[in-house]
Amino acid sequence: MGRNRDRRPETDAINIIDASASYFASVCEGRIKRENMRTLNKKQKKLLTEAHKEHGCTSVWELPYEVWEQVEEVNNHETIYQNIDRFLSDLYFDSIYK
Repeated sequence: MGRNRDRRPETDAINIIDASASYFASVCEGRIKRENMRTLNKKQKKLLTEAHKEHGCTSVWELPYEVWEQVEEVNNHETIYQNIDRFLSDLYFDSIYK
């Protein structure tokens, strides 16, 4: 039995719910910024769309280094490479099949 005998699972669940509600309220009130999202934001998509139109970039391999640096500076995250590649690929296929 040991040390955890006095712990109640319902107390842990209540603490988790309270912490989640507190975090959500902080985000809604603007006390916590949500800039660390793992998706491309509007500014990044605009930069990538311009690069697609100007340079004909259809994948991350064709992206000029200057554009890569600008996009990365706006919001760098773990999956930025994959997100950029998917976004450029979607732009390319949208232009073909429209």
